[in-house]
Amino acid sequence: MLFLGSKGEYDRIEEKFISFEESIDCISHDGFMFVMNKDNFQKMFHFLEEVQATAQETLETINYSVPIQNFDELIQTVNGNKTMLNKLKKIAAKPYLKALKMSDVKRIIDINHLPVEVKIVDGQEKIFFNPKAKAREKYTLLRLINDDYLESLMTGIDYEVTGKREL
Repeated sequence: MLFLGSKGEYDRIEEKFISFEESIDCISHDGFMFVMNKDNFQKMFHFLEEVQATAQETLETINYSVPIQNFDELIQTVNGNKTMLNKLKKIAAKPYLKALKMSDVKRIIDINHLPVEVKIVDGQEKIFFNPKAKAREKYTLLRLINDDYLESLMTGIDYEVTGKREL
């Protein structure tokens, strides 16, 4: 078990003990980790910094094939939002990410009437990220890249999905 000492350092405790601490971040026992305070646990193990680095790499990969206007503002928005960071972590694992094309993205925007603008900037098509947009509209860009807009083969109805399991 790790224990936070008075100097802010973590120590491993091997013997059994009883703690009367007001707060416990996590407990490790018999090969299992029980997280009691998710935020403190993530800070303790620098989880957020790793997710932010993955998110930045993922956004740069996306920006290479699907250029984004106001890219720096997108990075700032994502870094300040744990939900967006986690979404980008999932997107990073997608096998299609490096093969993403603007034509595919534009087709999905058009089919689903998404609030995502494509503008011509210096002769190049770019996805316009509006840092002043409502939170849901900002998140639409990540949902688009995550392939969350699907059409039912049975009904022909288009859906925004909240979860997917590959068959």
